[in-house]
Amino acid sequence: PKVTLFFVIHGDVEFVFYAKTRDQKVVGLFHKLMFKIKAKNFYYLFLTPISKKIMIKSGRTSLQETFAIELPTFPLEEKFINPTDVNADKKIRIGHIGSAGLRKNVNLFYKLADDLQNLIAFNNLELSTVGVLENSIGPFLNSFVLNYVNDKLNNPLSRDVYNKEVSRLNYAIFFYGKNDFILRSSAAFFDAIFYEKPIIAMRNIFFEDIFTRSGAIGYLCDSLEEMENQIRLIVQNKEKYDEEYLIMVNNIKKYKKTLNLSDISEGLKRELSVESDRFLI
Repeated sequence: PKVTLFFVIHGDVEFVFYAKTRDQKVVGLFHKLMFKIKAKNFYYLFLTPISKKIMIKSGRTSLQETFAIELPTFPLEEKFINPTDVNADKKIRIGHIGSAGLRKNVNLFYKLADDLQNLIAFNNLELSTVGVLENSIGPFLNSFVLNYVNDKLNNPLSRDVYNKEVSRLNYAIFFYGKNDFILRSSAAFFDAIFYEKPIIAMRNIFFEDIFTRSGAIGYLCDSLEEMENQIRLIVQNKEKYDEEYLIMVNNIKKYKKTLNLSDISEGLKRELSVESDRFLI
């Protein structure tokens, strides 16, 4: 029988544009060939809204065959731990969450920590990684960035410890490059949203798209130097930045509400209903 088929695409589609290794280039090539094949009643569903925009703009897929939702990553059984009261502690806690390795440019975190060591020494700033330390990050470890795996590489971190330490942060920090995690969702980023943590991140179009849709939920920086300066401003002008912080948390709360499964489902249903005359039922 004739049916309408939706092909759900995530992650690997990034290799169409930003392949770095030979294997990634091969995967990207197969995706390019797939997008050239057009068929009736065959549609693509991407798991980030920015992916839809990129695919249509690039001409790889057409508006008529392309749909998108936000990847629903919040675990239904996870208990939300109330965020740290920003006014309760003079120390600013900033953490990289999720696995830490060169593929996420986390080596830059240790360089940043070295540059900020005076604020750390005076107990005004605490930097940490909350997650697994990948082998590639081993040579960059230093005493200015805390971790919860005793400096052991590839050592798993329990979910209870992960949840507790993420909840203690004031900010989550990310070092994704210009072309990293653009067409695939970052689970670590959505953990920051789940725990209502404003972010400090290198600017890329994934984050820019989120900020456009949700309002400011943190700070986007164009360089490591700008990131360092922003952190210094936060630490040294805490009263001023407390006000901005509360605005950003409020924006995160609003954005977070759009990410529950029922809202995502209803949004897709509305999009499909507009185009229902094209589908075979």
